[in-house]
Amino acid sequence: SLTSGQLLFAQIRANAPNARIHNLASNHNTTRLDKYLARTAQVLLGVRLPGANHPLVSYPNMLGLDKYDIEYVGGYPAEALRINDRLVTLHGDKASPKQSTAHQYLQELDNGVGLMFHHTHRREEAYQRRKHNTMTGMGKQSVAFSFGCLANINGAVPSFGNAVYTNGETA
Repeated sequence: SLTSGQLLFAQIRANAPNARIHNLASNHNTTRLDKYLARTAQVLLGVRLPGANHPLVSYPNMLGLDKYDIEYVGGYPAEALRINDRLVTLHGDKASPKQSTAHQYLQELDNGVGLMFHHTHRREEAYQRRKHNTMTGMGKQSVAFSFGCLANINGAVPSFGNAVYTNGETA
């Protein structure tokens, strides 16, 4: 029987049988598992079956990403995936409740590049046109944006800011 995560990836693959699908490392998946293993079961870190692409106890292995031909992009928080010449995506590690995270990322972008980030849980976008041609004064537009998240972020889903009681309820 499949776990809910395996079922999700199986459904994604079934819906797009010929697509190139990537899954990015993030603080939500890889980092939490790796920290837990480092604290409680260091001996399991890095153990691989012969010929395996990923460690036995790892996010990509436990969810069967190879089985569903889903490419795992590790290395959080530094991981980034270039989708094309003008668009890059990463999970990211910036989150600012007092200012726009999109504006923070925008300052780091090359001229004319777009960045899709996912760490913040709110929808954000920021644009900037930069001059690049001194003769015409014309520039390319850069953009940084996040779609937000689909999870319930009012505390019903366990997160950094709340707790889970033994009866399964959250606070």
